[in-house]
Amino acid sequence: MADDVSGDIEKVSKLVAAVTDAVQQVALTSTGKVLRHAVRGPPLWDPKAVKLQEDLACPAGMRDPGELWRAWPALWSAMAPVTAVLEQGLATDPDLKGLSGCLGAAPARPPPQDRAVLRLRRLVGEALGVDFENVDDHSTFTPWRHRLVEAVQKASGDLDVILPTWLRDGAPMGLRRSVDAGNGISPRG
Repeated sequence: MADDVSGDIEKVSKLVAAVTDAVQQVALTSTGKVLRHAVRGPPLWDPKAVKLQEDLACPAGMRDPGELWRAWPALWSAMAPVTAVLEQGLATDPDLKGLSGCLGAAPARPPPQDRAVLRLRRLVGEALGVDFENVDDHSTFTPWRHRLVEAVQKASGDLDVILPTWLRDGAPMGLRRSVDAGNGISPRG
């Protein structure tokens, strides 16, 4: 019996020491974020950890575009000719210089003329292998040029093959045709 009491006293002593230590670690605050007490251990559900796992599992890479170059190097290769064309156009066409001046509540300059944009778009199309006649194709649903998007996707191995169809025909609402989720590559939340 003495051994039982001795064991109980030891357990109680350890418990008192742990409680005393826990109380000493409490940091009272009247403002700011209330932190989880270290003695409680990590949270059972950590939204940041869940988001990180979703980011890592997302082949679309757009949860963190800054990491896209690492996750999808083929996109950078596919966009290299587009970058070269855009840089050349911005450097040589006076109507395309200072485009940031077109923005804001009180723009410093008017937007570029349609002919300058079309000329540049055709050069981008040529760099991507899009027929000259089709480079400007777009639907009434969006100003995006679906053939240019499709060319970049093919060159980069993009898995979201449904996007050009949506840009051309409009995204379905599930009434007349089912909604294709684009291969499920994008994060859910």
